[in-house]
Amino acid sequence: MASKLSRHNDRFPVDDNSKPSAREVANSSNTSTTTSHENAAANTSCRIDKMRQVLFLAAYPLEHSDSSWLVDTNSTVLRRQIDDGKAYRKHLKTSSNEAIVADFESYLSAGRDGLFTEANCRRACRLPCWSAEEAAFYSFGLEFPGERGLRIIRKDQELIETRNSGHGRAGLRRAGVQTPAWITFSVHLLERLDLIRRAIRTNELPEPIQPGQFIRWAERRNIRLPFSLISGAKTEVAEIEDWRDRYEDAQRTLTQQKLDHRRALDKTFAENTELKQEIARLTNLNDTLIRTGDGPRLRRSESLKNAQIILVCMAREKYGWNNSMDAVARQIAAATASYLDGGLSPDTVKRNLKKGLALIDGTKRQSSVAES
Repeated sequence: MASKLSRHNDRFPVDDNSKPSAREVANSSNTSTTTSHENAAANTSCRIDKMRQVLFLAAYPLEHSDSSWLVDTNSTVLRRQIDDGKAYRKHLKTSSNEAIVADFESYLSAGRDGLFTEANCRRACRLPCWSAEEAAFYSFGLEFPGERGLRIIRKDQELIETRNSGHGRAGLRRAGVQTPAWITFSVHLLERLDLIRRAIRTNELPEPIQPGQFIRWAERRNIRLPFSLISGAKTEVAEIEDWRDRYEDAQRTLTQQKLDHRRALDKTFAENTELKQEIARLTNLNDTLIRTGDGPRLRRSESLKNAQIILVCMAREKYGWNNSMDAVARQIAAATASYLDGGLSPDTVKRNLKKGLALIDGTKRQSSVAES
């Protein structure tokens, strides 16, 4: 059965339907053959191409699946994976067979075979929850390699940090040690894991993490995820909703309730203002009617005024009041005792005498003005 020996674009000439593992390539190189010289050369060339493919996927594991989502990522460093991958692929193509074999053997001896493999995103999204480490790998479309793989990745970071430090870089350069290309992606994984752990500490994410919650968190953070992971989550989860969605819904409900309450208060205040205005209008109308009409209050007021004027006349005519209001007030108060139990007090009599005088004086002034 013939298989395709060339891939589209600038990929290595390896069958589209197979991504060879390092062990498979190593075992094939040790298999004896009795084929012709031409077949042996073709097998050697194919084996070297598979080695190139293994080395490339070890350095750029996002190429295990569709990496086009990297174009829209907000991380400049991750976007460079596309161009850096093209450059590394070109480097592998132009390297000699001996250099490829040497790099491949070095890769095997590092025990990294199977460290980065494409994740089954549909299966991952069926899981009830993820650990922070699983979420970090799934966010790149890769399977979590377990604690052993995580230890290897942490050693990669230590090597990179040592090489980037001044002392370590100089020492490694003097020893002729170069950083293998396949360890550089470990930094991206550990940075993503650190971000997820910080989100857990600040309650942006729960622990453990539900797949739908992680997808929503990544969307809010503008973190691009592989298309296969998003489609897998939306297929498996009827509604991707987390605590932040519920919190935002509650906030919107509370805001609407505050607006409704404010409208009710404004309406009540407006109605209260209208009632106050109506009461003021009716009060003014009542006062006007009292002043100009013949109501009970007006009659009582007129009777009181007349009584006060009569009191002044009586004090002058009967009691000879001329100067001392105190003396005449005591006399009148004593006279009232025979009509009322205890009689009126002198102060009450004085107060009404003063009001009566004021009424008489006021009437005289009005008459003077009218005559003039």
